Amino acid sequence: MAAQAGTETTDAVTAACRLGVVTDLQGCVNGLTEAGVPGGAAAGACRLAAQEPR
Repeated sequence: MAAQAGTETTDAVTAACRLGVVTDLQGCVNGLTEAGVPGGAAAGACRLAAQEPR
């Protein structure tokens, strides 16, 4: 979702998504928005990341 929003997949984006996988949704959203992902896309990506199988 971050890439679809036009943000390059950087180490910061990957690290933020990892936070979402471990259900730190606020940390995930903060990390993605700091990396340049728009707020709505960041929140959506983090919600999806939390559903990923571990």
